[in-house]
Amino acid sequence: MKRKIFVFIGAPASGKGTRIMECKECESISTSSLLRKKGYDLSKGTLINDEDVCNLVIERIMESKSEKIILDGFPRTENQFWALRKKEIRIDKVFYIKAPKTILLERAKNRLTCIKCQASFTKTSFKKPKNYGICDLCGGKLVERPDDSKEIFMKRLDVFFMQTKPIIKLFEKYLVPIIEIDATLPPKEILKYI
Repeated sequence: MKRKIFVFIGAPASGKGTRIMECKECESISTSSLLRKKGYDLSKGTLINDEDVCNLVIERIMESKSEKIILDGFPRTENQFWALRKKEIRIDKVFYIKAPKTILLERAKNRLTCIKCQASFTKTSFKKPKNYGICDLCGGKLVERPDDSKEIFMKRLDVFFMQTKPIIKLFEKYLVPIIEIDATLPPKEILKYI
């Protein structure tokens, strides 16, 4: 089966997860979801070792029957990039959703996440739920994520920006098309790029 694999890269609170949810014809493989299912605690913003992450994600890719796959949060390190290359998993395109740190911090401060389906909402009018504290999609409870606290969020941002530059350069070196998207654009404008 010839399939296409896309990578979505974006800092925490860039809107990457929302954009992925809008790509309904693709299967999304989320690193954080796979790790949570395996019992990893991601609330402190610490990194999980590359070997565990690679094993989980690559196994899921191999199991997938989908013609279009989005990798969400993978590869995030150079080791993860090389693990894909070693398994000869070809990436067709990278979508890099970018935003200034000040905006990312503001978004994290106002973010609410569904404990059931992981959909994101805001306390502000931008994407406010119809009923405060209740997910519009599945009726689950909306909460503030522990890793959105300022201290942990800033740590997550620093780690993201430190790791992202080398990954982008590796994709460029191997001639994978990279589409840079301004995360501050209106959602309809962002979707045009995707």
